[in-house]
Amino acid sequence: MKKRTTLFSIILLIILAVAAVYFSQNQSYSTFKGDDQEFAVKDTQNITKIFLADKNENRITLDRENAGNWVVNKNYEARQSGVTMLLETLKELKVYAPVSKSRYETVLKKIAQSGIKVEIYKGSNQPTKTLYVGSSNMDHTGNYMLIDGAQKPYVVHIEGFHGYLTPRFITREADWRTKNIWNYSFGEIAEIEISHPGEPEKNFAVKKTGPGVYKLFDGKGSPVDRYDTASVLSYVALFKDINFESFEVTKTKAQHDSIAAQTPMTIYKVTDSNGKVRKVETHKKIMKDKFDPETGDPIEVDRDRMYGVIDEDLVVIVQYYVFDPLTAELGEFKSQNLTP
Repeated sequence: MKKRTTLFSIILLIILAVAAVYFSQNQSYSTFKGDDQEFAVKDTQNITKIFLADKNENRITLDRENAGNWVVNKNYEARQSGVTMLLETLKELKVYAPVSKSRYETVLKKIAQSGIKVEIYKGSNQPTKTLYVGSSNMDHTGNYMLIDGAQKPYVVHIEGFHGYLTPRFITREADWRTKNIWNYSFGEIAEIEISHPGEPEKNFAVKKTGPGVYKLFDGKGSPVDRYDTASVLSYVALFKDINFESFEVTKTKAQHDSIAAQTPMTIYKVTDSNGKVRKVETHKKIMKDKFDPETGDPIEVDRDRMYGVIDEDLVVIVQYYVFDPLTAELGEFKSQNLTP
């Protein structure tokens, strides 16, 4: 009996082995295991660089700095929300479904024609993983993806997320650059100077004179004796999470220079506790061929947006809604004639 049982076990093992070989050759997607399906990068905290490239010759390099901040293409501060989204995406990638053999060639051809290459680095000069992100599948539940060196593409998704992942792999530099202008916690600002060209009586400055202490000065630099201290402190607190809407990309460099050369409406100059200065000049945004839908009258100036010139170089679009609270005048703080 014991010999018969042993013989049966051996025969069973042989059958299972033959079956395994058969299915591995003829149904290679019967299970989701193997290095060519390990799309996720679980230890994203160790990623030091990410490189993205598309077929339109857009190239993006994201580098992690010592403080945990990221820079894009070695020159600009990266938008942290975009970096966070990309890292979370890389961490959660998971195979959703195989690609049928009949569609191999079509999917691989599409990835080659329009896919996004993603290289992931962890401190060395060679990527630890390279992915190719293709288009979404038919029902938009994931994207076709391929690991560099693998033969088989897969539909990859994030569990719990319904939609395709292409928008998370951004390859336009302007979309990676931060749109933040000022983002200071209370006490980090050393000085704020506001100038109204042509109306010097409205100019003023707020200067930090001690821990949590800010005093008001007029446009000539003289201290103001009587003002509303609470209003001054509230004003300083406004310079947190101030962003521009978008980069101005519709005009030439010469047109940008022309905008910057005009007399601004208001000049905002903020110096932080480290001595770093960020200046913004605002200019009217002239409209052409625009008409009021109710009256039919021509609209000469954009009522919602204006140009912002940052540090006398970068021309962006800013909203009145964001800047109106910052566009204060000296008289606003003096109106109540309170003793500091």
